[in-house]
Amino acid sequence: MKTFLLTTAAAVVLLTPALACAADAPKISGTIAVGANANDNIFATNFGKVSDTVFTLNGGLNLARHSEAGDLSAYARIDLAHYADHSDENADDYSVGADGALNLASGKISAGASHVLTTESRKVRVARRDTVKRTEYVVDEAHAAFVASVEAVRLTGKLSYSSSDYDNGRVRGTGAFALQDDRDRTTLIQSLRADFKADQAMSFFVKAQHTGVDYDLAPPAARHNRDSDTASVTGGVTFNATADLTGEIEAGWSKRTFDDTAFADVSDLALSANLDWTPAKGTDVTFNASRSLEEEVLTGSSIYVATVIGIEITHHVSDRWALGGYVSREWDDHKGIDRKDDVTAFGASAAFQVSDRVEAKLAYDFTTEDSSGARRSPGYDNGVVSVGLKANF
Repeated sequence: MKTFLLTTAAAVVLLTPALACAADAPKISGTIAVGANANDNIFATNFGKVSDTVFTLNGGLNLARHSEAGDLSAYARIDLAHYADHSDENADDYSVGADGALNLASGKISAGASHVLTTESRKVRVARRDTVKRTEYVVDEAHAAFVASVEAVRLTGKLSYSSSDYDNGRVRGTGAFALQDDRDRTTLIQSLRADFKADQAMSFFVKAQHTGVDYDLAPPAARHNRDSDTASVTGGVTFNATADLTGEIEAGWSKRTFDDTAFADVSDLALSANLDWTPAKGTDVTFNASRSLEEEVLTGSSIYVATVIGIEITHHVSDRWALGGYVSREWDDHKGIDRKDDVTAFGASAAFQVSDRVEAKLAYDFTTEDSSGARRSPGYDNGVVSVGLKANF
């Protein structure tokens, strides 16, 4: 499969000169945003809370070229966050990537790749919250896909391969070694989906997917052999029921098996839903829900099952003013150990359109984590007030 992925990507790249010659003039677009926020709990802990002011700079550049033969695109992005008093928390993240697609008589083939450096948030469920610095990790990813259509049936195949590389750290205060190399892994995802168009407003689909995860370290270098295979079969509906309601709902079943015989197989509901509703002019409502099997780091636990539900509302008070709000809830069940997490987040914002391309925004975000069981997390409360200015070009 990896050979197929590289072959497809190479084919798209080799054909791009001909595609570029026939393409329209390239279109360049981008964003740049500056901001500052007051974070009342930068280490996401429930004792000895530390606050700080964080200055941010985010920006991205996109290049796109279109022709009847296909499309080419590339992007580069930076996400910088610098702390006034705790520079060890700083993040200098970036990402670059490119994609190409070739149109065929009854479909298309596409391929792409990306390189991403990320500094992990302390609030991520599997993140270390006791290290001197936040964990940095790099993800390199390549993907390929095909789409073939025959009358009311569309077949889509996707293949992606990624490698994740985490940096080790040191525990705050003691300087003890904090192993993170045991999270390094490669992930191969293969999926096939068939869509059946019922009418102009609705289509149904079935999807089969296999995910293989191979970790770099195994015992005794790591506490567990976390290599696994996950198979899932789902079905759903994609619809545009009215001009004001669009979305997709997907549900089915997934099963994960592990190379380590100490871990029992896990079978569970697979769910993904995204609905966009416009109940009135200027008001947009987005509803999201999911249930998925997530990678774990806790000793004795194979994975955790994450169930998430959320709603976001944006109301345009006028041509220049927009008010927004959201609330979400997440329940995490760590398999194999006695621990359950409950995370609630909500926020509100006000945005002002300074000009056609410039927006100013004031926001407040709050997150609280509660945990139960013999292996429970201490939990935390975190509030962030932020202001920012964003320009599009």
